[in-house]
Amino acid sequence: MENESGLLAIVVYSSDEESAGVLLARDVQSEADFLKQKTSWKPKVETGEIWKTLEYLPSKIRFKPEGQTLLHAIEELFYNRKYTEAVKLADKALSCTLDGDLRKHILTYKDRCTAHRIQMERPR
Repeated sequence: MENESGLLAIVVYSSDEESAGVLLARDVQSEADFLKQKTSWKPKVETGEIWKTLEYLPSKIRFKPEGQTLLHAIEELFYNRKYTEAVKLADKALSCTLDGDLRKHILTYKDRCTAHRIQMERPR
């Protein structure tokens, strides 16, 4: 028989819990609150044109999902060949405070959209 210090006795903490110094129970939410939340929850369904759902751009993108939504909107415009709109959205995004990787990806899409737009405007 395995003693209590074995593999199954591992305690896992997240860094947020450790930094707060308080361990949160996983069942903090009551059953009634959970059922209420469960009935009101609906999945997020993307049907295209994410860029139309962006109401405004904050001066600083603080959370990764906000940045991902912004990047996906630019990507969607690129793949739908709406290069002018993609460049405009990328310019707005670049006026915000962004982390390094997100800024790099948005600049890449802006450059690609600009190149495609120039190529499309060139007479054949």
